Amino acid sequence: MSPLIPALQRTDARLRKAAFLLSSRWEVRRRGTPDAWRILFSPKPGWKDALRKGFAGSPHTLSFAPLEGQALADADLVVPLDIEPLLGLRRQSQALWADNPLPLPSAESVLLCDDKQHFYRHLEQAGFTHAMPRIAEAGVLALPFIVKRRHDVMGQHCHVVRDEADLRRYAPLFADPDYFCQALVRGEEEFATHLLFRGGRVEHALNIRYRFADDTPVKGKTPASWAPVAARHLALFGDMLSALGFEGLCCVNYKEEGGAPKVFEINPHFGGSLCPYFFTFVRHLQG
Repeated sequence: MSPLIPALQRTDARLRKAAFLLSSRWEVRRRGTPDAWRILFSPKPGWKDALRKGFAGSPHTLSFAPLEGQALADADLVVPLDIEPLLGLRRQSQALWADNPLPLPSAESVLLCDDKQHFYRHLEQAGFTHAMPRIAEAGVLALPFIVKRRHDVMGQHCHVVRDEADLRRYAPLFADPDYFCQALVRGEEEFATHLLFRGGRVEHALNIRYRFADDTPVKGKTPASWAPVAARHLALFGDMLSALGFEGLCCVNYKEEGGAPKVFEINPHFGGSLCPYFFTFVRHLQG
């Protein structure tokens, strides 16, 4: 790939992000002045600035604190930014969160999605094999393939097995029950679709496209440019979430193969690339 292409992709991404932010803010204003909400986010290092940037100029008040005590009681909207605060909130009295405008997924569905191998097997049994990369033993999958940890964040324990040297290098992981092997979906583009799923339907969506310099990247470890693009495959994703018994905010990670999606995982919580644009979800929650 020419070194000029990544630079052009980064420029394109910056322009797309700026245009999307402007058009989203215009749409919020067009729909009328929203109610001023006190929004409580759980603490998450490095996310505060991006969230505040998105809400710049809005009437909302943002705070970042543990989801408990007076801070929780005073909030109009409570937003867990990760699995632990989400599950911690669910363990508290239902009276504290039952009326939250953002529905909370069940603990069972969160834990199901968080275990990437269990997630795959559950959806396999529900008839979605065609929409996911195959899982199999290392000796069955063609090179290159992926070995990944069942519980992981940002692909930090995900490895591309490219050749015989990698087969020897990662052999201990093939026998480790905390890891599994999955077919590699080639492609220089990957997508993260943030969804608000409630009452059996997708109520709002934001799709982020990541562009890489090669076709065997590991998202989270490989540098990429990213920007919002039109959301796709929402009916399929909704069917998957129904099969998982999930309701609330999530992020579907996938690539396309011949135009068809191949879903790697559904993160059962707020995703990082949603931060600058979450204000559009809040406006949607207000009707």
